[in-house]
Amino acid sequence: MKKDKFYKAVVKPVMMYGLKCWAVDKIVNKRMSVIEIRMLRWMSGRTREDRIRIEHIRGSLCVASTEDKMTENRLRWFGRVMRREESEAARTVTITVIEMNVEG
Repeated sequence: MKKDKFYKAVVKPVMMYGLKCWAVDKIVNKRMSVIEIRMLRWMSGRTREDRIRIEHIRGSLCVASTEDKMTENRLRWFGRVMRREESEAARTVTITVIEMNVEG
């Protein structure tokens, strides 16, 4: 299926570009999810009227959800930062933000 390969090779990486540094809120997460669902339905030739759950479509196309991939990318980036030496600025700032206690 050519649409499947195109989605995995081009569309998904473009959607995910830079997400590890974004402050992703509920609105951005919902928009990404809607875009993904529309694309997957288009690829599989299904419409909403067919009443097929998106989990079934994802399973048949072997595609993980965008939300899961966003979390995975952010955790991968965090792991890279934490493996840096303690004297580097990115790690110092990250540790400071993690340990920060905001009252109120």
